[in-house]
Amino acid sequence: METAFQSEQIGELAKALATAQGKMTFAAKDSTADMGQKGGRRKYADLASVIDAIRVPLSENGLAFVQAVMPDDKSMRIRTTLMHNSGQWIAGEISLPPDRMGGVQGMGSALTYARRYALAAATLSVVLRHGQTLDVA
Repeated sequence: METAFQSEQIGELAKALATAQGKMTFAAKDSTADMGQKGGRRKYADLASVIDAIRVPLSENGLAFVQAVMPDDKSMRIRTTLMHNSGQWIAGEISLPPDRMGGVQGMGSALTYARRYALAAATLSVVLRHGQTLDVA
C-alpha cells in the first residue's frame, strides 16, 4: 500500500505557504542544552519556539498543521501534514531511530525532537542567522 504525501492539487496551498513564509520570523533560541561529553552548553530553538514562529503566519493564510505519531514494529514515525483551507495538503514523515527510545522519557524526548525538525522542514520556518543551525537538545 502506497502512502500519499500530497493532495492531487497543491497550487492554493503553495501560494498560501509562500505568503506565510514571507511573514515568518526567526525561531527564538531560548532553551539551553548541556552538551554532555562535548562540554559546554548550547542554545537552541525548542518545539514551542518553532510553533511560535509559524503559528500566526500559517493561520493568517488559511494553513494549519497536524503531527501524528505512528508506531512501527520497532520504532515510531511522525507524519507532519500541512493543510490549507481549500482542502489541499502536503505531508512528510520522519522515523525515530530505536536508539533514541530508551524508556518513556527517552521516547518523549525523541518525539519532541522529531516533531521540531519535521515541523521546521515542512514550513521552512526556522530561518537561520549567520550559518547557525537549529541545534539539537
